[in-house]
Amino acid sequence: MTEYAQSGNPRSLARLYDALADDLFHYLCSLTDYHCAKDLAQRTWLRVIDKRHLYRTGGPVKGWLFRIARNLLIDEIRSQAKWIAELPEQAADSPDLANVLDAEAAFDIAMQALPFHQREAIILQQEGFSLSEIADMCGEQQETIKSRLRYARNKLQQVLEAYRD
Repeated sequence: MTEYAQSGNPRSLARLYDALADDLFHYLCSLTDYHCAKDLAQRTWLRVIDKRHLYRTGGPVKGWLFRIARNLLIDEIRSQAKWIAELPEQAADSPDLANVLDAEAAFDIAMQALPFHQREAIILQQEGFSLSEIADMCGEQQETIKSRLRYARNKLQQVLEAYRD
């Protein structure tokens, strides 16, 4: 990224894209639907091109990229205020996990039922980011991220225990 940030060389951008595009898309898919994730991934790469001069040399490239994507996702969510108002209803209308036959599907449903910030913290941790990196990307204190992770794990545990019973 440092090379691309300094030179704007398209080959450097291509190497960066090849190294991180799949991780970025997976991250976005875990937070939103496929089509929105695809759109946001494209917009993220356009933002990288436009804002390459803002990259701090030596900083974590993946964290910078994911933060751009996160900010774009939050902007998208804000622009769809109606969708935000419907989120609690969607979580309440989730299928009864006790009737879900597949444990993976139960986990996916449980993840989607989590509030956005808790789901985001869990996903970033699964992506291998440290607590401090997650806090930096989210613009929050480490203690806030710890709380989000704890609440998310507790909620997942409760929901998945109901599935097992």
